[in-house]
Amino acid sequence: TGIGFAILENAYYLIVNYETFSFVSALVRGFGTGLMHGMCTLLVGFGISFIRKKRKLFAVGTFALLTTAITYHSIFNMLIQSRYSIIGAFLPLVTYLPFLIWRHFKREHGDRESK
Repeated sequence: TGIGFAILENAYYLIVNYETFSFVSALVRGFGTGLMHGMCTLLVGFGISFIRKKRKLFAVGTFALLTTAITYHSIFNMLIQSRYSIIGAFLPLVTYLPFLIWRHFKREHGDRESK
């Protein structure tokens, strides 16, 4: 869902700003927004699967997850449209790598327990 929305958002952005956009900036923005929207969706999805088990935290936890995703999205948008756009472009990658490493170690650790 998040990546699908990123495609739609980028298509709109390119149509509106086609005169001032270069191919490189469109490519960087495309990958950055795709990963950023994916990270926001991942955050909310994993978070809800965790707080769903804790009934007392569900309302507050859902609000916190959505607020975190909105804040992350806002920080990305502000950075990508400022003179610090290179930081904005790498922000999703830098936040995705720890998740990727965690998943790798979790999968590796789970395989050892099952043997």
